[in-house]
Amino acid sequence: MTSKEFSIAVLCGGVSNEREVSLISGRSVAEELQKHYPVELIDLTEAEVPATLDPANTIIFPALHGEFGEDGQLQELLETQGFVFAGSGSLSSRLCMNKVDTKSLMRMSGVRTPQGVHFYGEAKPDPAEVVNFLGEDLVLKPADQGSSRNLSVITGKDALAHAIAPLEAGMWLIEERIFGRILTMGVLRGRAMGAVEIIPEGGLDTYETKYTEGKEVFEFPADIPEAVRREMVTQSEKLFHVCDCRDFARADFIISNEGNSYCLEINTIPGFTPVSLLPKSAHCIGYDWESLCCLMLEPAVERFALRMKSLHHVKK
Repeated sequence: MTSKEFSIAVLCGGVSNEREVSLISGRSVAEELQKHYPVELIDLTEAEVPATLDPANTIIFPALHGEFGEDGQLQELLETQGFVFAGSGSLSSRLCMNKVDTKSLMRMSGVRTPQGVHFYGEAKPDPAEVVNFLGEDLVLKPADQGSSRNLSVITGKDALAHAIAPLEAGMWLIEERIFGRILTMGVLRGRAMGAVEIIPEGGLDTYETKYTEGKEVFEFPADIPEAVRREMVTQSEKLFHVCDCRDFARADFIISNEGNSYCLEINTIPGFTPVSLLPKSAHCIGYDWESLCCLMLEPAVERFALRMKSLHHVKK
């Protein structure tokens, strides 16, 4: 099969509060893929698949972050309409976007993760009981959002009571705060890549530090003990497998001051720019950004070719 038999549609933008980041991701992926394939970059402004796209000759590369990107909604539409697309399917995407469900699966699978409690804004927990269970040092964050949006660190039950008081809706997660180093590791076709250390200004990886130039420093490959690196590899690959992820993902970690790795989450559509964390992880094992973009798309091209071959046999 040649690239003349299909084109690539890179979907970006979208309707979530991560729209601007998604536009950058989409442009970056499209620039590299168009060196090898016919590519159309599409800025989605509504939560729907463009009617102009044809599943018979189009492979989709989703570069949408947040709602209608990572949460399985887009993937479900693509599956229903018969599109071949890069990345995880709808069930896996939905699971990984929900930190509570993902963490339950982590614990059942033996992947270490911080202890936590979840709640809905209209049914708040007792702060004293939370502190008694998790300790004084806590992290509060939405249970189904990415990019560290609305994340806050809290010390003590009074501060916790103050932080949760204005929350009126949505699912939230309170976790014990693990003090240590922040790392991440990309996974490509089920195999872990290199470890990247994130060193944010102030020691906390927030939305502001992620997307403000100069607020974070990176080391890749990270200077960590080999035993810790191996544990991260094992946990990343195991989580990728048990969550039924596909093609690519990125797992985030805290390495405690005692040297234990705690997995925080797995992202099915991480940032896709040359300076994002996934390319840094790939760089550790010898892939540049152009190569990584092609490798992320390659399994979808293979699935498309198999489908076309199957249809050809049916017609015969």
